[in-house]
Amino acid sequence: MGPKADNSGAGNSGRVTGDCGMDLQDFCDGSVWAIAPEAMDQMLTALPGLLRTERIDTAAVKVREEQAYEPELTVRDGVAVIPVTGSISKRAGFLSFLFGGASIDRIRADLDAAMADRRVRAAVLYVDSPGGRVTGVSELAEHIHGMRGKKPVVAFSDGQITSAAAWIGSASERVMVSPTAQAGSIGVMTVHADLSKMDEKAGVKITYLTAGKYKALGNDAEPLSDEAREMIEARLNQTYEVFIAAMARYRGVETERVRADMAEGRIFIGSQAVDAGLADGLGSLDEAIEIAGALAGGKTKTLQGVSAMNFDDIQTAEQLQEAFPQLTKQIADQAEQAGRAAADVDTACAEAVSAERERASGLVKVHFGEQAGDKFAPILQNGFSVEQYQQMRSALGGGAAAGGGDPDGDFRESMREGIAGASAPDPGASGGGASGPQSWSEAVSAIQTEKGCTKTHAMKQAVKQYPELYQAYLDSCNGRQR
Repeated sequence: MGPKADNSGAGNSGRVTGDCGMDLQDFCDGSVWAIAPEAMDQMLTALPGLLRTERIDTAAVKVREEQAYEPELTVRDGVAVIPVTGSISKRAGFLSFLFGGASIDRIRADLDAAMADRRVRAAVLYVDSPGGRVTGVSELAEHIHGMRGKKPVVAFSDGQITSAAAWIGSASERVMVSPTAQAGSIGVMTVHADLSKMDEKAGVKITYLTAGKYKALGNDAEPLSDEAREMIEARLNQTYEVFIAAMARYRGVETERVRADMAEGRIFIGSQAVDAGLADGLGSLDEAIEIAGALAGGKTKTLQGVSAMNFDDIQTAEQLQEAFPQLTKQIADQAEQAGRAAADVDTACAEAVSAERERASGLVKVHFGEQAGDKFAPILQNGFSVEQYQQMRSALGGGAAAGGGDPDGDFRESMREGIAGASAPDPGASGGGASGPQSWSEAVSAIQTEKGCTKTHAMKQAVKQYPELYQAYLDSCNGRQR
């Protein structure tokens, strides 16, 4: 399921058999890839020429494969910079030899060395990779995610951080990209090559003898059958779901957000990646190193679009908004919604109070007549409580007793005088030039303005806060009655 090579030493119709003593399964078993399609095209195009025997130093490849890898960390300001460049494969070998790709085993060894090195406070994955084979990617990403809380790992790319590379980078505590970096390409693929015509032209007939219905399904000696396509696509879909679930977990979002905004193989440039949620902000390698170091120290550097800042430096709302644009927008939206809800409640309360006043006024009119109802309306509108009205009635004196009286005589006269007193322009005004409210009406208005409350609530508060003004108000009303 991969390309044939013009390799005179291959020995069977030009198929690559590993004449160089290397494992060629990277291309020849229909394995699943998480890689940018153009990168795969470049490899498949270059592979036949690279596989010519005379162009490969097989001895050098074997020595390189067999040598034990010893990490040599580059440390800057206590931060280890670990390269993740080229096509990704499980281990150093054929693919990394030909294309200079990144080995998962070596990336993990570098990270483990950084975690064990006392000089190192944090690590930056310096990523420039289109992705690669899926094998081992999930395990490496989980290994990186498990380092959270130990030594911070920040991923940075000023080239490509796509497919498998995005999978790996997303497991870091922060993902930074340059304004021109490519991110995304979340998807998986495989390659099937139908070589039956080439075999026929070469006079070769390949027959697979198997035990098991699916053992050789989708082989390259025959066209791809519908059944083989369905089986391969099912395997791809399953891997794709694992990929999406991992991105959702590492980026702290729902899987549907990944599908809608990040996945489907789309590639995002710079700020687009930040908007999509694939990266936390724009910056440079130097800034990524500073952020990693700051995270290790419990503080983080201020940077546009990054949810990380030294909180001691935040002094204004503008600084907070610059450091946390999405968070501040969310808070503002919630405040606006709360304001609308509060306004709805206030409106409902006002409507209920108005309805209750109309009901009370209507009862007065029914019982005492239309004229009495009109006179009693100002008392209701002023928001007097029962206790306040009782105190005013006691100060006014007279009126109908609870158990009887003449509603057309003394009561109406007392009500008329009481209303006249309650409607006085400035009852209870005190002389002198002391600061604060100088009269009962000023006290009520001041509290209502300060608290943003109803007049009834303001009057209750004023009784407690300004008892002398309230008493002066009552005395004034009583004096008017006399």
